[in-house]
Amino acid sequence: MIDDPNDPLERLRAGNARFLRDEVSSGRIDSARIWALAEKQEPFACIVACSDSRVPVEFVFDQGLGDLFVVRTAGNTAGDHEVSSVNYAVSVLGVSLVLVLGHTGCGVVRAALQGGATDRTYGPEIASLLGEVWAAHPVDRRTGSSNTTVSDEEVDGVVRQHAMDVARTMVEMSPLIGDRVRDKRCRVVAAVYETGTGRVNFLDEV
Repeated sequence: MIDDPNDPLERLRAGNARFLRDEVSSGRIDSARIWALAEKQEPFACIVACSDSRVPVEFVFDQGLGDLFVVRTAGNTAGDHEVSSVNYAVSVLGVSLVLVLGHTGCGVVRAALQGGATDRTYGPEIASLLGEVWAAHPVDRRTGSSNTTVSDEEVDGVVRQHAMDVARTMVEMSPLIGDRVRDKRCRVVAAVYETGTGRVNFLDEV
């Protein structure tokens, strides 16, 4: 039951419920919507998501053109550029909800747990991404050898923790976001998308 269908978080919940029922809407993606958005956008939420091709954010939440401001990086990480993009969404576009969306089976998380920065399979090029994931795991893999026996359960546990860590990082790195969270003008929430089912599990609010 939805208490307030206009609440941004409830709109995302309702959209994912439609997606799971194969009842996605066909509106808000036509030429009329394109023309309506030509001069101005008014998204109701900002989503920080992984670049994984299996996680098409607008589809997952059954939203149309102009509804979501989406920031995507491999591993849904939160560096300076990502936080600046979220700042823009909050301060200029006026969104009142930031959702950090991880997903099960994340390759970046698995690479981090397998010691990816020293593993020739991945190479040093993605070390900056992996470093942000290591903080979500109690074992520091940076000086260890590659571990090829990481279980799906371990990966998904860190996916969950990483999503919550990134949500907190957004608040800590950005005075603007932190201020708006404290005065309740903005919410920052973590969630995990199940790649095998299409379900979004909403986690803690910062």
